[in-house]
Amino acid sequence: MTEHLIERPLQPGICPRCRALVLAGHNAGILTIVDPAPLDRRNEMLALLAGRNTYDLITEGIPPRLYAEWRCSFRINGTRRHPVVAAHPCKGRGFTPAKPPKPPTPPIQPVLEEIPF
Repeated sequence: MTEHLIERPLQPGICPRCRALVLAGHNAGILTIVDPAPLDRRNEMLALLAGRNTYDLITEGIPPRLYAEWRCSFRINGTRRHPVVAAHPCKGRGFTPAKPPKPPTPPIQPVLEEIPF
């Protein structure tokens, strides 16, 4: 998304503090952790009043990847073109990537062969 600052797509994960599902990636070189629930205008204003930044969820690339783009005053006043989410309220910087479930392991069958001697 930019040449000079790190931009990494959002990855699903778990907040280690509250165990909530979050999305995390880099926006303008800063680790950004957001709640995945989209906000309407009223809830965006409530999040801003609570001191939480808001972000546009932008899909780019092939295959499509999800990026968070900080909503400055110009974007907040303009028309919405993307879903809007808020920064996760936990103050910790921790993030645990979500792991895909492990496939079930087949049960081990005992070998019941007789020794030939």
